[in-house]
Amino acid sequence: AKPVPVPDERSAPFWAAAAEGHLVLQRCVACGRLAYPPKGFCVGCRTLPPDFDWIETRGAGRLATWTVVRQALLPAFADDVPYVVGDVELVEHPEVRILARVLDVEPESLRIGLPLEADFEAGIPFFRPAGGA
Repeated sequence: AKPVPVPDERSAPFWAAAAEGHLVLQRCVACGRLAYPPKGFCVGCRTLPPDFDWIETRGAGRLATWTVVRQALLPAFADDVPYVVGDVELVEHPEVRILARVLDVEPESLRIGLPLEADFEAGIPFFRPAGGA
């Protein structure tokens, strides 16, 4: 079986939203800085203890860079290789980048700036070309 995320106190709201098909980001109430992945303190204003809320994004992104995984590091991923892991810049919040799998596109078709959209499989976010591009 593939490993699955184990939510902790910090990340539980993210994974609960993902299980319902929503991409959310942690936001510092004091300064408004967004965080992904969820943090234990604000990297903007260093607020301790942190006071965070969560905002939903549309999940629209652009491919900033990527790698093609051609050798499975874990046996559970052997049937998936080759697969793409992308560094995705969110359109609504370009200061936020998310590392995730990019599905439904051949590695040869990838390009910087490729429009992507978030989707979910078993509560795990991934990206695919926007509008079937």
